Amino acid sequence: MRGGIQLTIALVLTQLLSPSAAFRCDRTPEGHVAPKIPADNRFQLKISGSPEKYVPGEGYTVSLHGQRNHGQVPQKFTGFMLVVEAQNSSPLRIHSTRDVTPRPVGLFQLYGDTLTKFSTNCPNMVTHTSSMPKPEIQVRWTAPPPGSGCVIFRATVIEHRDVWYQDDGPLSKMLCEEQQENQNMQPEVLDYCCACDEAKYEVTF
Repeated sequence: MRGGIQLTIALVLTQLLSPSAAFRCDRTPEGHVAPKIPADNRFQLKISGSPEKYVPGEGYTVSLHGQRNHGQVPQKFTGFMLVVEAQNSSPLRIHSTRDVTPRPVGLFQLYGDTLTKFSTNCPNMVTHTSSMPKPEIQVRWTAPPPGSGCVIFRATVIEHRDVWYQDDGPLSKMLCEEQQENQNMQPEVLDYCCACDEAKYEVTF
């Protein structure tokens, strides 16, 4: 019996310490059993300046907000999850510890309010601190260094216990790196120069 227990413990430790050990970044709201509802533009993810590309190292404000209804009152949500991932990452990907140098996706920074905090479940993710209804949240995002490729922002919005949205339409945004011109590049040198047409010149003495 003792040998069997030792073997079981050894197998568990091997699995935990193995380089192929992985965990799933599941963004399904905790305690919510109802399936997600397709997004209907009630909530939107926005990036300051509405850019289509990011400049490496630049800072941007990323906001998640409720649209105003006919009474001009903004829609409110009780919870959210906002994550930034590399383009080739699936929304429910398995993270492997083999990825010791994952592709940079930039850094989130909190503005110091009481509405946001960093997630302890998923990397590069910000979430809510309480279920208090709120019309908007904002975080700061610093773009990754040159050569990082495209990134995708994905949002989960919890309107109330049985109504939540994730990733659809206005709740996802992709930004690709803006390619900077290399000013050190020299123009192409031609192997030969040929004047093939006639030309007339006026010379004054």
